Amino acid sequence: MVTEKSEERWDEVTKDEHFYKIIVYESTADGKVVGNGMIFFEKKFARSCGTAGHVEDIVVDKAHKGQGLEDNIMNALRRIGDREGAYKLVLDIPDAEAGFYEKHGYKKYEIHMAWYLSLIHISEPTRLLSISYAVFCL
Repeated sequence: MVTEKSEERWDEVTKDEHFYKIIVYESTADGKVVGNGMIFFEKKFARSCGTAGHVEDIVVDKAHKGQGLEDNIMNALRRIGDREGAYKLVLDIPDAEAGFYEKHGYKKYEIHMAWYLSLIHISEPTRLLSISYAVFCL
């Protein structure tokens, strides 16, 4: 369900066409989203005011796993990061998934820690509002 809050967030994240990029795979059979990933960019003061890319939300529907969608998403996000001039791409993953990302050139580096200030509970189903980068159809 699209809410006013989710529409406001969508407007916020898509305002800067160079900040958030989202890759979505959609099934031509039923129009359902079967895979997605995103990258957002952090403008740094370090590295001569460089830009770091943060890869997030790499998800593929169980029925479509093993068809290369994960690889296609990762490759597309890497190309976007390169095009946007990022000096590095980073991501946070569970240990069990490290092999997949290492296959794509990522290396374990230091340690990530988090302090969650609050938990957000989504009680209603949501739907995709729009796509800021591309839709790939199967």
